[in-house]
Amino acid sequence: MGVWLDSGMRMTTHVLKIRDRTVDTIKQLTRITPNIRGPSDGKRRMLASVVHSMILYASLIWSRATDYKYYEKVLEKINRMLALRVVSAYRTVSTEAVLALAKIPPIILQIEERNLIYRHGSGYRSEARKIMLDK
Repeated sequence: MGVWLDSGMRMTTHVLKIRDRTVDTIKQLTRITPNIRGPSDGKRRMLASVVHSMILYASLIWSRATDYKYYEKVLEKINRMLALRVVSAYRTVSTEAVLALAKIPPIILQIEERNLIYRHGSGYRSEARKIMLDK
């Protein structure tokens, strides 16, 4: 898994490597989960959680990269691709709609949730989830 550092500590290398790895994983999942007569919604959501774990690994360290809109968009594109696979939707469906149908929150909110849990301890998990859902 690892965290990749760059000279400016902007975490650009990490975000771009995460993009490459997760897109490859999503493509592999696409091959084994056809849109028609494929696995159930729950199984697709479980596969999505694997990709989210890849994205959110060490998010406390690299979360500053989301201050740059470009990297936020890169991560949101990954989240959109994943949500499209979960709900078996067409590419023309809006991002907000596909995320709502897949029950996947925006990646920025997931990063904030992970950071809150890390800072306040695992006992804060339900409160962090509530804060994220309120946003």
